[in-house]
Amino acid sequence: MLNCITKYYSEFWKDVWSDYYKMGTWSKQDKRLHSFSSLTENWTHDTPLSNYFERRQALVEIYTSLFSGRMRTIHGMMQKR
Repeated sequence: MLNCITKYYSEFWKDVWSDYYKMGTWSKQDKRLHSFSSLTENWTHDTPLSNYFERRQALVEIYTSLFSGRMRTIHGMMQKR
């Protein structure tokens, strides 16, 4: 969703589409964060994260997920020593 900004990404969006995307949720509740349940395999103007708050929250959640995964890996490596 971060990259599908224009209609030229519609074919890519359709190729990678999964109904699983509709089950996504944000880690916090805020009226500025739109639900993923309305997503479809057809790209529309409403598909991308269209406001600053959604884009920022998406980056926070991506970084948090990556960091927590890395910390679990580091913790597991420390346990093996």
